[in-house]
Amino acid sequence: MVIPSLSRKQLLGLLVFSVAVLGLLIWLLTRYLSPAPPKRIDMTTGAVDGGYHQIALKYQAYLKANGVSLELKPSTGSVENLDRLHAGVSVGFVQGGLGILSIDPQKADEDTPLRSLGVVAYEPIWLFVGAGQDVKDLNKGLSRLVGQRIGVGPEGSGTRKVALELLASYGVTAANSQLMPTSGLTAANALLGHSLDALIVIGTPQAPAIELLLAKPEVKLISLAHAEGLSRRLPFLSIVTLKAGSIDPERDIPTEDIPLLTTTANLVIRDDLHPALAYLLLNIAT
Repeated sequence: MVIPSLSRKQLLGLLVFSVAVLGLLIWLLTRYLSPAPPKRIDMTTGAVDGGYHQIALKYQAYLKANGVSLELKPSTGSVENLDRLHAGVSVGFVQGGLGILSIDPQKADEDTPLRSLGVVAYEPIWLFVGAGQDVKDLNKGLSRLVGQRIGVGPEGSGTRKVALELLASYGVTAANSQLMPTSGLTAANALLGHSLDALIVIGTPQAPAIELLLAKPEVKLISLAHAEGLSRRLPFLSIVTLKAGSIDPERDIPTEDIPLLTTTANLVIRDDLHPALAYLLLNIAT
């Protein structure tokens, strides 16, 4: 068998062809088998003056320091966040009690494109009432709110879903009461201005609306005597204690320990998010 010899020009051409093929193979492997993490992702948050969006600003700063641009998308709350996550948004906050399958409850767990990275915070449920309300009676149950004007959060918010379930436990519904789609500072000022009789809001004590109402002596915070029973009836709820003086020690706010129902804030991602970014988000949460 005779092996033909190649000229220098032919050898150079073969070398160039081999390098080109190798480069193409490396590109294909990098592109389709182990792609580099994207430099930009989006996050669905919540109301601009709400706790979720404020936390998201910290995620944005941390990711920027690591070379990743995070675009924040304000929303009406957790229900809309779930909708957006199913539609393709990479990451978002979802309140406990909704479940990542609530958009399509017929799906099996393994069919959902969403994954929870874990609980990132506990969020107390605050029930404030205005002047003239019988706090002792309301502590024993919310049935006396029938017929009154109650702020329960806007459509698409996790606050609204939890508030409606809590009120329904005492027979308070849209059929016998005025359940108003208002939240945040707008709702807090409505309660102070007597255009609301009661307000249910979920968030940390540092949230602007909660901070404002806790500082107003004419507004009363309801602590339900049935908190333990409600946490068993609605398993996505648990109990935390607001310690005496924890809001303002100088003014002795609150004057005593107050048990509060609480839900959770969960960091949820799509399962197609690059593992490196999921790990980075988990580090931020930690």
